[in-house]
Amino acid sequence: MVVHFARTAAVVALTWAGLAWGADPSASLGAAGGAARQPAPEVDLRAFVSAYCAGCHNDRLRTGGLSLADPALANPALHPELWEKVLHKVSTGQMPPPRQARPDPAMLGRILTDVINTLDRAAELRPEPGRVGAHRLNRTEYGNAVRDLLGVTIDTSALLLQDEADDGFDNVAASLALSPAHLER
Repeated sequence: MVVHFARTAAVVALTWAGLAWGADPSASLGAAGGAARQPAPEVDLRAFVSAYCAGCHNDRLRTGGLSLADPALANPALHPELWEKVLHKVSTGQMPPPRQARPDPAMLGRILTDVINTLDRAAELRPEPGRVGAHRLNRTEYGNAVRDLLGVTIDTSALLLQDEADDGFDNVAASLALSPAHLER
């Protein structure tokens, strides 16, 4: 399951990245201190990767086991797991590494925002909720199933063992094992 950056985390990361690289926090505001900004120029992810990543993350060096040389990788929507990792490394200031050329904060902000928006749009179009494991019904679900199928209301708290709670939820598949005691009841 792909985990996507929350908008709040992205804003914090962009702010942190700008401050860490010496950007003036008010520089993005217009001369009037809040006037409308000029539209940002188009973002060229391939050029960004060539300028700041490909020196180490190429087919020859494969630093960190990663090559970004394949032009097909320039579309984050097709490789969300990879770009989530790249986003994390870049937005936390781990990449580019110290003593390497770094993008200016405005360009970095545009790149991060573009990649995040691309991943978010792709996730909306093709959601991947993950896989739910097979599990038994909890007491409430079992009581509802009996009521719906047979028209009989039963007191499941008297008949069945207490369900194990996992982080406050009693319907998590991993915690709903079927023990011999459950089978006997």
